Amino acid sequence: MIDAEIARRKGLEKGLVADEQARIEYEVSAAIIPGQQALDRLLRYETHLSREMDRILNRLERLQRMRRGQPLPPRLDVNIS
Repeated sequence: MIDAEIARRKGLEKGLVADEQARIEYEVSAAIIPGQQALDRLLRYETHLSREMDRILNRLERLQRMRRGQPLPPRLDVNIS
């Protein structure tokens, strides 16, 4: 009877160790994912940088056309409010 109890407790201990490892892995994974405020901020930064890149590429294309003597399309600025 004692041997059976020892074996049962060892099985329980292994289960607890596995549960603890799973909990630690979950906490590590959850720590990697940023919160809602950080995600919103990252999206704003990404949008801003994307727009800046588009402006810079348009400006570069315009300058290259000027340097080559090619006709320039009219400048188009669209502001949506």
